[in-house]
Amino acid sequence: MLADSINAVRINKLRYVCGREGADTLRKSDELGIHSLRGGTIVGQHEVTFAGQDEIISIGHQAFSRQVFATGAIAAAAYIVRQKPGIYSMQDMIHESSAVTTLYTYPEEVLVSLEDLPRDMSVISHLYGVLAENDVFIDMISHTGATNGHLSVSFTINAKDQVKTEALLRELVATHDGVHLGIVDNITKLTVEGPGMEFQSGVAYRVFSCMAKAGIPILAVTTSESKISYISPTSDVDRAVAIIKKEFGI
Repeated sequence: MLADSINAVRINKLRYVCGREGADTLRKSDELGIHSLRGGTIVGQHEVTFAGQDEIISIGHQAFSRQVFATGAIAAAAYIVRQKPGIYSMQDMIHESSAVTTLYTYPEEVLVSLEDLPRDMSVISHLYGVLAENDVFIDMISHTGATNGHLSVSFTINAKDQVKTEALLRELVATHDGVHLGIVDNITKLTVEGPGMEFQSGVAYRVFSCMAKAGIPILAVTTSESKISYISPTSDVDRAVAIIKKEFGI
Protein backbone atom coordinates (compact mmCIF):
# COMPACT_ATOMS: atom_id res chain seq x y z
CA MET A 1 0.00 0.00 0.00
CA LEU A 2 1.10 3.55 -0.68
CA ALA A 3 0.11 4.48 2.88
CA ASP A 4 2.46 1.81 4.25
CA SER A 5 5.30 3.16 2.09
CA ILE A 6 4.69 6.69 3.41
CA ASN A 7 4.75 5.47 7.01
CA ALA A 8 7.85 3.35 6.44
CA VAL A 9 10.06 6.42 5.99
CA ARG A 10 8.60 8.43 8.87
CA ILE A 11 10.04 8.52 12.39
CA ASN A 12 6.64 9.34 13.89
CA LYS A 13 4.13 7.00 12.28
CA LEU A 14 0.74 8.30 11.17
CA ARG A 15 -2.62 6.75 12.01
CA TYR A 16 -4.68 5.61 9.04
CA VAL A 17 -8.09 7.30 9.00
CA CYS A 18 -10.50 6.26 6.29
CA GLY A 19 -12.94 8.99 5.31
CA ARG A 20 -13.61 12.09 7.38
CA GLU A 21 -15.82 12.98 10.33
CA GLY A 22 -17.72 15.97 8.99
CA ALA A 23 -17.08 17.85 5.76
CA ASP A 24 -15.15 20.67 7.45
CA THR A 25 -13.20 18.66 10.06
CA LEU A 26 -9.47 19.32 9.88
CA ARG A 27 -6.98 16.50 9.90
CA LYS A 28 -4.95 16.00 13.06
CA SER A 29 -1.16 16.05 12.83
CA ASP A 30 -0.88 12.30 13.48
CA GLU A 31 -3.46 11.25 10.87
CA LEU A 32 -3.05 9.99 7.33
CA GLY A 33 -6.36 10.41 5.56
CA ILE A 34 -7.42 7.75 3.08
CA HIS A 35 -10.35 8.28 0.73
CA SER A 36 -11.62 5.87 -1.89
CA LEU A 37 -14.10 7.19 -4.41
CA ARG A 38 -15.81 4.75 -6.74
CA GLY A 39 -18.42 5.24 -9.36
CA GLY A 40 -18.96 7.66 -12.23
CA THR A 41 -20.25 7.09 -15.73
CA ILE A 42 -17.35 4.91 -16.83
CA VAL A 43 -17.36 1.21 -15.99
CA GLY A 44 -14.63 0.39 -13.47
CA GLN A 45 -13.77 4.01 -12.74
CA HIS A 46 -12.27 4.58 -9.31
CA GLU A 47 -9.87 6.91 -7.56
CA VAL A 48 -7.82 6.62 -4.39
CA THR A 49 -6.78 9.86 -2.67
CA PHE A 50 -4.17 10.30 0.05
CA ALA A 51 -4.67 13.71 1.68
CA GLY A 52 -2.11 15.39 3.90
CA GLN A 53 -1.95 18.87 5.38
CA ASP A 54 0.14 20.31 2.55
CA GLU A 55 -0.43 18.00 -0.38
CA ILE A 56 -2.80 15.48 -1.89
CA ILE A 57 -1.82 12.39 -3.87
CA SER A 58 -4.45 10.81 -6.13
CA ILE A 59 -4.27 7.58 -8.08
CA GLY A 60 -6.99 7.03 -10.65
CA HIS A 61 -7.96 4.10 -12.85
CA GLN A 62 -10.53 3.78 -15.62
CA ALA A 63 -11.52 0.54 -17.29
CA PHE A 64 -13.44 1.31 -20.48
CA SER A 65 -14.57 -2.25 -21.08
CA ARG A 66 -17.17 -4.16 -19.08
CA GLN A 67 -15.17 -7.27 -19.90
CA VAL A 68 -12.22 -5.94 -17.88
CA PHE A 69 -14.48 -5.32 -14.89
CA ALA A 70 -16.12 -8.75 -15.24
CA THR A 71 -12.77 -10.52 -15.59
CA GLY A 72 -11.57 -8.96 -12.35
CA ALA A 73 -14.75 -10.01 -10.56
CA ILE A 74 -14.39 -13.59 -11.81
CA ALA A 75 -10.72 -13.69 -10.75
CA ALA A 76 -11.68 -12.46 -7.27
CA ALA A 77 -14.43 -15.10 -7.01
CA ALA A 78 -12.04 -17.85 -8.13
CA TYR A 79 -9.57 -16.74 -5.46
CA ILE A 80 -12.04 -16.46 -2.59
CA VAL A 81 -13.65 -19.85 -3.21
CA ARG A 82 -10.30 -21.55 -2.45
CA GLN A 83 -9.74 -19.75 0.85
CA LYS A 84 -10.68 -20.53 4.42
CA PRO A 85 -13.45 -18.39 5.98
CA GLY A 86 -12.12 -14.91 6.69
CA ILE A 87 -11.69 -11.41 5.33
CA TYR A 88 -9.56 -11.01 2.20
CA SER A 89 -8.54 -8.06 0.05
CA MET A 90 -7.48 -7.55 -3.55
CA GLN A 91 -3.94 -7.32 -2.22
CA ASP A 92 -4.20 -10.91 -0.97
CA MET A 93 -5.26 -12.04 -4.44
CA ILE A 94 -2.41 -10.14 -6.08
CA HIS A 95 0.10 -11.66 -3.66
CA GLU A 96 -1.06 -15.15 -4.58
CA SER A 97 -0.60 -14.50 -8.29
CA SER A 98 2.84 -12.98 -7.69
CA ALA A 99 4.19 -15.73 -5.41
CA VAL A 100 6.59 -16.80 -8.16
CA THR A 101 7.12 -14.48 -11.10
CA THR A 102 10.71 -15.22 -12.10
CA LEU A 103 12.78 -18.36 -12.59
CA TYR A 104 16.57 -18.38 -13.00
CA THR A 105 18.98 -21.23 -13.68
CA TYR A 106 22.71 -21.25 -12.90
CA PRO A 107 24.44 -24.22 -14.58
CA GLU A 108 27.92 -25.59 -13.95
CA GLU A 109 27.66 -25.59 -10.17
CA VAL A 110 29.40 -27.98 -7.76
CA LEU A 111 28.09 -28.96 -4.32
CA VAL A 112 30.77 -29.36 -1.65
CA SER A 113 30.04 -30.97 1.72
CA LEU A 114 32.20 -31.51 4.78
CA GLU A 115 30.86 -33.96 7.35
CA ASP A 116 31.92 -34.32 11.00
CA LEU A 117 33.91 -31.11 11.27
CA PRO A 118 34.85 -30.13 14.85
CA ARG A 119 32.33 -27.78 16.41
CA ASP A 120 34.95 -25.07 16.60
CA MET A 121 34.32 -21.75 14.88
CA SER A 122 38.05 -21.18 14.44
CA VAL A 123 38.10 -24.25 12.18
CA ILE A 124 35.09 -23.00 10.22
CA SER A 125 36.62 -19.54 9.95
CA HIS A 126 39.88 -21.04 8.69
CA LEU A 127 37.95 -23.01 6.08
CA TYR A 128 36.30 -19.91 4.65
CA GLY A 129 39.53 -17.95 4.94
CA VAL A 130 41.43 -20.47 2.81
CA LEU A 131 38.75 -20.30 0.12
CA ALA A 132 38.66 -16.50 0.18
CA GLU A 133 42.45 -16.22 -0.08
CA ASN A 134 42.33 -18.39 -3.20
CA ASP A 135 39.49 -16.41 -4.83
CA VAL A 136 36.92 -19.19 -4.59
CA PHE A 137 33.39 -17.76 -4.66
CA ILE A 138 30.99 -19.79 -2.50
CA ASP A 139 27.21 -19.74 -2.39
CA MET A 140 24.29 -21.56 -0.75
CA ILE A 141 26.14 -22.01 2.55
CA SER A 142 24.54 -24.37 5.07
CA HIS A 143 25.65 -25.30 8.61
CA THR A 144 24.07 -28.21 10.46
CA GLY A 145 24.97 -28.71 14.10
CA ALA A 146 24.92 -32.25 15.47
CA THR A 147 24.59 -33.30 19.11
CA ASN A 148 27.78 -35.35 18.93
CA GLY A 149 29.97 -32.25 18.95
CA HIS A 150 30.48 -32.08 15.20
CA LEU A 151 29.27 -29.88 12.36
CA SER A 152 28.28 -30.52 8.78
CA VAL A 153 28.96 -27.72 6.30
CA SER A 154 27.95 -27.52 2.66
CA PHE A 155 28.17 -24.85 -0.03
CA THR A 156 28.26 -24.49 -3.79
CA ILE A 157 31.07 -23.27 -6.04
CA ASN A 158 31.44 -22.70 -9.76
CA ALA A 159 32.68 -25.68 -11.74
CA LYS A 160 35.75 -23.75 -12.90
CA ASP A 161 36.98 -23.72 -9.27
CA GLN A 162 36.38 -27.41 -8.57
CA VAL A 163 39.94 -28.73 -8.96
CA LYS A 164 41.46 -25.89 -6.92
CA THR A 165 38.82 -26.16 -4.18
CA GLU A 166 39.11 -29.92 -3.88
CA ALA A 167 42.89 -29.68 -3.46
CA LEU A 168 42.57 -26.99 -0.77
CA LEU A 169 39.95 -28.92 1.16
CA ARG A 170 41.84 -32.21 1.06
CA GLU A 171 44.71 -30.45 2.81
CA LEU A 172 42.32 -29.21 5.49
CA VAL A 173 40.63 -32.61 5.90
CA ALA A 174 44.03 -34.25 6.41
CA THR A 175 44.55 -32.19 9.58
CA HIS A 176 41.29 -33.34 11.23
CA ASP A 177 40.53 -37.00 11.86
CA GLY A 178 37.12 -38.29 10.82
CA VAL A 179 36.20 -35.39 8.51
CA HIS A 180 34.66 -36.53 5.22
CA LEU A 181 34.72 -34.49 2.01
CA GLY A 182 31.95 -34.90 -0.56
CA ILE A 183 31.83 -33.44 -4.07
CA VAL A 184 28.77 -33.51 -6.35
CA ASP A 185 29.15 -32.05 -9.84
CA ASN A 186 26.95 -31.83 -12.95
CA ILE A 187 24.36 -29.85 -11.01
CA THR A 188 22.44 -26.61 -11.57
CA LYS A 189 21.05 -24.03 -9.17
CA LEU A 190 17.43 -23.05 -9.80
CA THR A 191 16.01 -19.93 -8.19
CA VAL A 192 12.32 -19.04 -8.03
CA GLU A 193 11.46 -15.52 -6.95
CA GLY A 194 8.33 -13.41 -6.47
CA PRO A 195 7.26 -10.31 -4.53
CA GLY A 196 4.21 -12.10 -3.14
CA MET A 197 6.16 -15.02 -1.66
CA GLU A 198 6.76 -13.38 1.72
CA PHE A 199 3.04 -12.75 2.25
CA GLN A 200 1.72 -16.30 1.87
CA SER A 201 2.45 -19.77 3.11
CA GLY A 202 2.81 -22.94 1.08
CA VAL A 203 5.03 -21.66 -1.74
CA ALA A 204 7.95 -23.92 -0.78
CA TYR A 205 5.52 -26.84 -0.51
CA ARG A 206 4.28 -26.22 -4.05
CA VAL A 207 7.83 -26.07 -5.40
CA PHE A 208 9.10 -29.17 -3.60
CA SER A 209 5.88 -31.10 -4.19
CA CYS A 210 6.24 -30.55 -7.93
CA MET A 211 9.80 -31.80 -7.86
CA ALA A 212 8.87 -34.83 -5.75
CA LYS A 213 6.03 -35.86 -8.08
CA ALA A 214 8.40 -35.63 -11.04
CA GLY A 215 11.11 -37.60 -9.23
CA ILE A 216 13.60 -34.72 -9.42
CA PRO A 217 16.12 -34.77 -6.53
CA ILE A 218 16.79 -31.63 -4.49
CA LEU A 219 20.32 -31.69 -3.13
CA ALA A 220 20.49 -28.35 -1.28
CA VAL A 221 18.16 -25.46 -0.46
CA THR A 222 18.47 -21.85 0.65
CA THR A 223 15.64 -19.36 1.09
CA SER A 224 14.89 -15.72 1.76
CA GLU A 225 11.62 -13.82 2.16
CA SER A 226 10.99 -13.63 -1.58
CA LYS A 227 13.31 -16.27 -3.03
CA ILE A 228 13.89 -20.04 -2.97
CA SER A 229 17.09 -21.49 -4.45
CA TYR A 230 17.76 -25.20 -4.78
CA ILE A 231 20.22 -27.56 -6.43
CA SER A 232 19.20 -30.38 -8.78
CA PRO A 233 21.04 -32.58 -11.30
CA THR A 234 21.62 -30.75 -14.58
CA SER A 235 20.01 -33.64 -16.45
CA ASP A 236 16.69 -32.81 -14.76
CA VAL A 237 16.76 -29.02 -15.17
CA ASP A 238 14.70 -28.77 -18.37
CA ARG A 239 11.90 -30.79 -16.77
CA ALA A 240 12.13 -28.81 -13.55
CA VAL A 241 11.84 -25.49 -15.40
CA ALA A 242 8.81 -26.67 -17.38
CA ILE A 243 7.09 -27.94 -14.21
CA ILE A 244 7.68 -24.71 -12.25
CA LYS A 245 6.43 -22.59 -15.15
CA LYS A 246 3.26 -24.65 -15.37
CA GLU A 247 2.63 -24.66 -11.61
CA PHE A 248 2.99 -20.89 -11.19
CA GLY A 249 1.87 -19.72 -14.63
CA ILE A 250 5.10 -17.98 -15.61
